[in-house]
Amino acid sequence: MSYLERMREFGFSERLIEIERDSWIIIAARMPEEVPTLMALKHMQLEDTGLRQLYLDVGDLVDVAPDDPRLPSIADRVAAFIEGAANTVVQSDVDVSAFPPVSQDLIELLDAMFVDTVPCARRLFALLEERGWTGWTDIRRIEPSGA
Repeated sequence: MSYLERMREFGFSERLIEIERDSWIIIAARMPEEVPTLMALKHMQLEDTGLRQLYLDVGDLVDVAPDDPRLPSIADRVAAFIEGAANTVVQSDVDVSAFPPVSQDLIELLDAMFVDTVPCARRLFALLEERGWTGWTDIRRIEPSGA
């Protein structure tokens, strides 16, 4: 699979590549119609230098405990990256409809697999929520309550 080979070329850990491979097997079995769209999106993400570096850093944490001291820093970087990306879209003529759509069922499956596979995932989600973001596959700004 060229996507996994590209991950190797960029220096992703074999552990993260195994997780990615296993995820693709599950996706292909459960939602084969989603594979082309998600693969196109994953290739686009892998070629984005900033996002790729963030993935490399998150990949270093796939087997760490929820109390790992690096998690708050990673949460800060994820939140800053997403905030920056959102601002770029707002300030530019980027047509977000040009990005391949991913179904809600697939989003839920990917988030569940992340939680099941990565011991620190729930803690990372909690840290992201403290920073105003929710989700992982389709991370979104938390709407202020009472608004």
